[in-house]
Amino acid sequence: MANESLVQSKVLKYLKKLEMEGHPIYYEHRQAMGLSYKDGVPDLYCVYNGIHIEIEMKDVGGDVRTRQEAFERKCYNRGIIYIRPDTFEEFKTFFETKIIPRLKK
Repeated sequence: MANESLVQSKVLKYLKKLEMEGHPIYYEHRQAMGLSYKDGVPDLYCVYNGIHIEIEMKDVGGDVRTRQEAFERKCYNRGIIYIRPDTFEEFKTFFETKIIPRLKK
């Protein structure tokens, strides 16, 4: 869990940096066991230029729970991008190669 928290922190800082640079982004960190917490829902989500992305952080080799898999399928069936990076570099590479370039089209 320590690695997961560290990666999540780096992702949030990166998304904040994009926001400060003027990128069309909105993002939220969902608090586990918070007021609107729902089991299986990813830790983070963002909307980048109208593209909804659900982000489930995992430690390398971390277990994926049944409800998380169900939520992932729900996203896939609705055209929502769902990613499960276990490193910051994996997230950043995905975002910079698959999401940001869509803005330039």
